[in-house]
Amino acid sequence: GYTKPSFKPPLEIHYKSSPATVWHDGHMTIVDIQEPMILSSETHEYTLKNITLHSPSEHTMGEKFYPLEIELLHEDKDGNRMILSIIASVGKEPHAGFEAILSGAPANTVDRNAVTFDPSGLLPAQRGYFAYSGSLTFPPCTENVEWRVFKMPIEISKEQMDRIGKLLGRNARLTQPVYMRTIEETGD
Repeated sequence: GYTKPSFKPPLEIHYKSSPATVWHDGHMTIVDIQEPMILSSETHEYTLKNITLHSPSEHTMGEKFYPLEIELLHEDKDGNRMILSIIASVGKEPHAGFEAILSGAPANTVDRNAVTFDPSGLLPAQRGYFAYSGSLTFPPCTENVEWRVFKMPIEISKEQMDRIGKLLGRNARLTQPVYMRTIEETGD
């Protein structure tokens, strides 16, 4: 009940296949992207830095948690951050874009595995989103992070969810109160 309609233009996402490194820090699986990829939001350009996996989801949709949230962290040239967030639910079919991370994820905190990865394979078919300003969900919990949470979940298989569950345990930060934040919502 906090959202208001927004006329923000669609995000311009220019992802491509890139060398990446997958590793695990004891809490979350992280994919470091090695070639710059650009995200434009209202004429502002950000570069994709890394992707992190959080289970269960850190955001709720209609009060409902999802088993997984995939967060794509971007920075602009001044260090301002924007996070694109993809919620995943469990469906019947394995998700090919997600499998690329999962198959490269080491089971320990020592190994760093090289993969070739295209983040656009993670994106939902519809790109409508919720938008708000918040903070990072992991230390140092920096404020003034722009969040864009896609409204349409992607689906991963139960087998993929079981594998990510073994890797992550439960690493999501508890949902924080919205306080007086305004959440804008785009179409679709």
